[in-house]
Amino acid sequence: MKFQLLILLFILLSCEKADQVNPLTKKAVNSLINKKFNNVKSNFKKACSFNDKNACLVINNDYKNAPHQVAINMSAPLENNIVFNGVTKLKGHLHFVIKNDRNNFILPNKTSEVSNKNNDYKLVSATFKNLPGKNYYLLVFDENNKLVDKRLFENKNPLEKENSKIAVVSCLSDYYKEKQKVIWSQLSADKPDIVLFIGDNVYIDIGIYRKLPVTPYQIWKRWFETRTTIQYSFLPKLIPTMAIWDDHDYGRNNAGVGYANASHALEAIQAFLPNPVA
Repeated sequence: MKFQLLILLFILLSCEKADQVNPLTKKAVNSLINKKFNNVKSNFKKACSFNDKNACLVINNDYKNAPHQVAINMSAPLENNIVFNGVTKLKGHLHFVIKNDRNNFILPNKTSEVSNKNNDYKLVSATFKNLPGKNYYLLVFDENNKLVDKRLFENKNPLEKENSKIAVVSCLSDYYKEKQKVIWSQLSADKPDIVLFIGDNVYIDIGIYRKLPVTPYQIWKRWFETRTTIQYSFLPKLIPTMAIWDDHDYGRNNAGVGYANASHALEAIQAFLPNPVA
């Protein structure tokens, strides 16, 4: 009986270890963050051989079964420059890294971070310039060097394609959560080359906010809530987006150019749905 209990204890401890981040993985991620690329690939491979799931997800080409804990959006590539942003409730800093099929890694040229007033959401933006290839994976690591997100994306300007498939969307009310799932699943299955958000990309004045005076904090909070709710932000393959705005993006139904919070609303949409940058 004692022998059987010892075996069970060993199995439980092994499973717990397998779910933790291997020191080799931590070392590899630290090397990436500090722009020291020597032995990065070999450390990930060694950690994977020790059954570290994080390392295996980093180096293999599986992205559908990877974690999707960050609401991610990508701009349309312009001259091989792309902006990614992630909205999350995760605490601590996030690190964005790109890799190709050969496990070569690229760090962002620029990163920025914005938290809301109560620090319950944050927006992280990463700009990559002069990407040389076409097919990549976006990796996101948390402050403990754990992989929290992985997506596939293509570095090609859909506006330069001869027969681009364009999806046009509007009225992204996060109030209709179940209907949203169906709509975004269908959109993903149609495999558009680009998605155009043509207005009412967020509803500032919905639910309890309908009777409240609109404030800059409320505008940003509703963007945080919407981006972390709609399924589009969690599709396994990222789709390039371009966006314009409309009245509900301002903060009120039928609000126009004279709206008092228009400048704050513009800052928010530019942060959450960035258009391509040259």
